[in-house]
Amino acid sequence: MPGAGVRPDVSEERFPEPAAANPVAAGCERCPALVDCRTAISHGVGPMDASVVVVGEAPGAGDPDADRWRGGNLTGMAYTTRNSGRKIRRLVADAGLADDAYYTNAVKCFPCDGTGSNREPTAAERANCRPYLREELDTVAPDVVLPTAAPPQLSGGVALAA
Repeated sequence: MPGAGVRPDVSEERFPEPAAANPVAAGCERCPALVDCRTAISHGVGPMDASVVVVGEAPGAGDPDADRWRGGNLTGMAYTTRNSGRKIRRLVADAGLADDAYYTNAVKCFPCDGTGSNREPTAAERANCRPYLREELDTVAPDVVLPTAAPPQLSGGVALAA
């Protein structure tokens, strides 16, 4: 089959539409340290009736010099980094679920380490964002939740959904 196994070049990849963002945490200021770190709250994005919800730990710092794939801290949308965001979206697309996946993070704001790099979100930060993640999971009601971070990082040791 011609083209089988050939990855699209960057210009062919679909970048999520900002209108598809689900601003469950709009204006949140629960974590003062994260408010100081973030440029934007990284909202979940995708169809609200998706079969799969992909959940990461937290948005990265992002790359302000990137053309489009700048990262959730800068775009306000989950899984929009040049490397990891595109890689996860490609894997989901390769599974035939490109139009049936909702992407989000357990922690909605970039947790900076003071040097511009990521740090692991604290237990309190995860707990503060947990209601937002549960709201997303309840709203989307997926068949599958695909965590891309270690489950304790996503749930703080508590089940994501009942």
